[in-house]
Amino acid sequence: RFTSPHLGHFRERISVDGEPISEQELVDACNHLKSLMDWGGVEMSPFEFLTSAAFFAFRAAKVDYAVVEVGIGGRQDATNIIAPEVSIVTNVDYDHMDVLGDTLEQIAAEKSGIIKPLTPVVCGPMADAPRELILSRAMQLSAPVLLIGRDYEAKEFARTGYQGTCTLRVGDTTWEGITVDSPAAFMAINAAHALAAYDVLRRR
Repeated sequence: RFTSPHLGHFRERISVDGEPISEQELVDACNHLKSLMDWGGVEMSPFEFLTSAAFFAFRAAKVDYAVVEVGIGGRQDATNIIAPEVSIVTNVDYDHMDVLGDTLEQIAAEKSGIIKPLTPVVCGPMADAPRELILSRAMQLSAPVLLIGRDYEAKEFARTGYQGTCTLRVGDTTWEGITVDSPAAFMAINAAHALAAYDVLRRR
């Protein structure tokens, strides 16, 4: 998994089998990348460097699948170099407006940049205008869409202390009493995204 930011220490951004990579694995990935940069005279931003180092770490660990979180937006993000098995647009809201644009439509256009031809897209809750833009982009690229509320959903969320329980549905299959390790309702929606994406991979 490649995510940002980290909470406790930097290596949390790159994890394999649920555990952050070791200091030596991070050093090896960075040194491997640095040797290529020195040889080719390539310049990178810190995020571009870390993204590339993560890919080297994943290759060294021989992972089967990686969850790669976009840093900012999508279209021009360093992570967008990959060819995904499935893309997830969790939502479209007012974030990183200095880079992505002033309107939800502009932000959606940037986020839709992760959609690839013929590659399934999991589309989360958002306002009508940005959703239509996401769906239009998917249609242009013949990318199948799994739409929340239609193809999958999270419902009946109940907070229990520092956790929550919910019901998840993907297609015709429903799972009741699912526990999420957060008291926040949006984590149930994130769980639904993950289950929908897993179902795509399982079917493929």
